[in-house]
Amino acid sequence: MANVLIQLIKSRDLSGVLAMASSPLLTGTLTPEGDTCLHLAVKSDHVDMIVLLASLTANNHMIDLVNNDGQTPLITACRTHPGFVSQDVIRALVGLGANVNANYLVKRMLAARWYDETNDWDLEGDFYDISPLALASKRGEIDLVHFLMERGARFWTSDLSDLVHHSIAFD
Repeated sequence: MANVLIQLIKSRDLSGVLAMASSPLLTGTLTPEGDTCLHLAVKSDHVDMIVLLASLTANNHMIDLVNNDGQTPLITACRTHPGFVSQDVIRALVGLGANVNANYLVKRMLAARWYDETNDWDLEGDFYDISPLALASKRGEIDLVHFLMERGARFWTSDLSDLVHHSIAFD
């Protein structure tokens, strides 16, 4: 049954998902990676599916559920290349109540490789918090950075992106 729901979401079949409105699968994880319906809708870049899924789950409790990698649907959207997930998806998630200050823990080596400028960062400890704001900065989308800040995203956090936030916001 989970495979059917996954296919409905991936194929953007709103009526098919609506027909499964009473399924407990809507509120749990669907993939071995721990992705929820919302994670899959984000990866499919489908705003209407995200809104439908949020309306079908009680109190939008899925909006900030993390997958096995520690990513909320908003983190997943912000991490994805702009050509694959639109700003509309990110704006919809925030509008539905996604936590703009949720952090994504990444291992030190991944963080160092992901930011390219490893010599400029003081890498201590095993993990780093990466925020949606840092990810939007990394995407190079200044209007998205401003949107997140207007919605309460903290400018100075403990993540690796303080310098990135500063350079994008003030350039």
